[in-house]
Amino acid sequence: MVSQLHSVFTTHTLIERELSHLISQGQVRKLLLRASSPAGKGSQISGVGGEFGLIFVETFNSLLHLHASGIPNFCKWAQHHESCRGSVFISHSTLLHEGMDDTEIKKAVELGFLTLDYSIREAGYTISVPGTGAFIRSLRGGRRELLKALKRQPYKEMLEKNLTGKRLRETLLSYTFHLHELVGSGRVECFGTPAGRGVRITSKGLAEVL
Repeated sequence: MVSQLHSVFTTHTLIERELSHLISQGQVRKLLLRASSPAGKGSQISGVGGEFGLIFVETFNSLLHLHASGIPNFCKWAQHHESCRGSVFISHSTLLHEGMDDTEIKKAVELGFLTLDYSIREAGYTISVPGTGAFIRSLRGGRRELLKALKRQPYKEMLEKNLTGKRLRETLLSYTFHLHELVGSGRVECFGTPAGRGVRITSKGLAEVL
C-alpha cells in the first residue's frame, strides 16, 4: 500500500519522486484497489473509489506467465509496452488497438488482470492481479476491527501492546500491516507514553465507524 510508505517517511514529495523513478525503471507497478476505501460502492472489486497498492513488476510478470497461453497479447502488452508501466487504467479501445479481441479481454477479466471500471467515461478497465478481491476484503475487515476497538475506549486510544493482543478475526493480514496502513492513511496516530507507544483514532478513522 502506498499509504504504508507515509507511515515510515514524512516527506510526501520524496515518496512520490522515488515511486515515479521505480515505476519508470520497471521495478514496481502501482495498482488502484477498487472499493478499498469507504467511498467504494458496488462489489468489493468494481466499486468506485479506492486506494493505491504496489506490486513488484517481477511478481506481476510471474502471475502473467502462469496464464500466458490464454491471454498472449495482453501479456505482451503488459510486460513489454513502455506505456503500460505507469498505467492504472486502460480503455477498451486501447486494448483492441494493441491486438486483443473481445474474447481475450474477457479472459483477462475472468483471470483477474482487468477489472471493469465504471468511473471513467469511456468503456475501460482497471489493471489488477488475481486475488485482489480477497486482499481488499481482508484490508477492510482488519481496518474496521482495529478502528472499532479504538472507538470503544473512553478516550479513543489504547497502548499498542494492548491493541496487538487482540485477535483479528476479519483479516488474513498481520497487525503490523494494518497499523502501517492506518497510520499512513491518517486514520490513526501514534504517540508516546511512559508505559509505551499509544495508538489513537483520528477524526478520519472515527468517520468510518460511526
